[in-house]
Amino acid sequence: PGAGSRTAESTMLSITMLAIVSSAVRLQAHGGARALSRSAVSSVHMQVAGAVRTVTLGLVGGGTVGGGIVEILREQGPALRQSLGVEFKFTSICVSDMSKARDFVLPDGCQLTSNVHDVLDDPSVEVVIEVMGGTTLAKDVVLAAMKSGKHVITANKALIAANLPDIAAAHAAANKGAAKPVHFGYEAAVCGGIPIIKVLQRDLLGDKIEGVRGIINGCTNYMLSSMASTGCSYTDCLKGASELGYAEADPTLDVGGFDARSKLKILIELAFGISVEENDIPVKGITGVTATDFEYAKMQGGTVKLLGVAGVQVLKKRSKIINESEHKQSFFLK
Repeated sequence: PGAGSRTAESTMLSITMLAIVSSAVRLQAHGGARALSRSAVSSVHMQVAGAVRTVTLGLVGGGTVGGGIVEILREQGPALRQSLGVEFKFTSICVSDMSKARDFVLPDGCQLTSNVHDVLDDPSVEVVIEVMGGTTLAKDVVLAAMKSGKHVITANKALIAANLPDIAAAHAAANKGAAKPVHFGYEAAVCGGIPIIKVLQRDLLGDKIEGVRGIINGCTNYMLSSMASTGCSYTDCLKGASELGYAEADPTLDVGGFDARSKLKILIELAFGISVEENDIPVKGITGVTATDFEYAKMQGGTVKLLGVAGVQVLKKRSKIINESEHKQSFFLK
């Protein structure tokens, strides 16, 4: 897989994890004080702890995104140690196929396993990173990790879209009466390169959002941009996207619009506080797009893009309203 497939999700998973660790440092130093600069966080940590602190990680999923996380933290390790006073250590990486060759270097002292309980039941693991995909076992992993008091980070938009209320309830239960808060981060699940999740959770809480519209799938955006600029066919652009790592082995979720639909469902719940069934969201992919479509769009002064679009007035007529303020703040990264 090419580096392009790792850029947004792997980077945002790493950034989300740093936000959680920085939060812990701030809480330790100032009893919950607001955000500090990188240099200030490093200074505070050194003053409070007196030494570099090791944060132990358990990774569930060793594919393209999981491997990207390992490589990013390996490459950025010295800088993170200097700026945050934190050193990250992988104890276990759980994969489904132990015999499959991996395109990342296994960190020193880290075991490769096919048993997820080697991660979940390890008391030394502080942060569980879930990038295995799917909505069944992945949900069990996330809920079990939070129940045991471990922080959880995921890039699994299908999991979040299908189970957001259940995960929110589990997150609240894990923090009820807890001496140390359990954090849940999923910034990488939707538009990780922007980012958008924490903007909706925190920065726009005082605003009334009327609509959401945007390009929310990288694979199809790359393909459509290539078709527009080069005139290549859909088939050739899909092949190019696969070679660069933008498209999965089975690209149906991307080109069919289903990945974008899952992301839009999450944005709807966060932006409007409205719960909708994913299958009730109309979807149309790009499999039928041809060069003629681009020619016609150009005549109209435009181009062809796959957009996720939602308006609050239409949604209110079709969906039940949930407790907006409680729902928006349930995953706030304090």
